Amino acid sequence: MTQRLYEEDEDEDDEDNEDNEEKGEGSRVPCAQCEGEISFNEEVFLLRIVQAYYENGMLVHRDVEEDGEPRYEAAFFCFSCWEEEQESLEEFREDCPPVRDGNGLLACDLCESDILEEETVGLLLFGEVQKSERCPNGDATATFAAMSDGKHLCISCLHSLSNNRTNPLWPDDIEPAPGLDVCIEGISERCWRYGNCTCANRSK
Repeated sequence: MTQRLYEEDEDEDDEDNEDNEEKGEGSRVPCAQCEGEISFNEEVFLLRIVQAYYENGMLVHRDVEEDGEPRYEAAFFCFSCWEEEQESLEEFREDCPPVRDGNGLLACDLCESDILEEETVGLLLFGEVQKSERCPNGDATATFAAMSDGKHLCISCLHSLSNNRTNPLWPDDIEPAPGLDVCIEGISERCWRYGNCTCANRSK
C-alpha cells in the first residue's frame, strides 16, 4: 500500500496553474522531468540523495559525498511534473508490500518500508526557488527555500523513480549505502543488510 507524499489542494492547485501560466524571471534551474526553466518564486519540489541518522536526539541529513562533493546531483521538479512522477510511483509500487526491519530508523513515506541508519535515502522538500540577496557581478543566483518538512523515499522507490524513464535521473545507479555496489535483483529485498547477497556485482 502506498501513501500520498503530498496531498493536493484543488483550490491551491488551480492558483498554481494560473501563476505558472505567467512565468516570471528565469532562475536557470531546470526541471529534471520536462527540462523547462524554473522561474524565481515558483513552487517546486527538490529531491536530494542523503543519509539519515540521529545526533543528540535530532534527525540529521547529510549529502552522500565523494571527494568532499555531493555524489548525486539534487533534482528539481516543477509542481505539475512532480505530480506526474508521484502518480507513476504510486501506481508502480501499489502492489509491493513494505519491507519491515526491527532496526529501522524511519519509514519510507511512499511504500512504508523501513530505512536503516546510514542507508541512502531520498529527501523530498517542497518550497520555492528564490533569488539570492547576494548577486555577484549583478547576475541573479538561485537559492531554495523549504516550505514544509521533508518526506523520505527508500532506496527501492528511488531506483523506481530514476530508472523507469528514458534518461535516468542519476547516471550511476544509487548505492544502497556508500561503498556497496548495486544489486538490482536484490534491491527491493535489501539483501545487503544481512550479508547473504550472492550477486557477483556486489562488493563483499
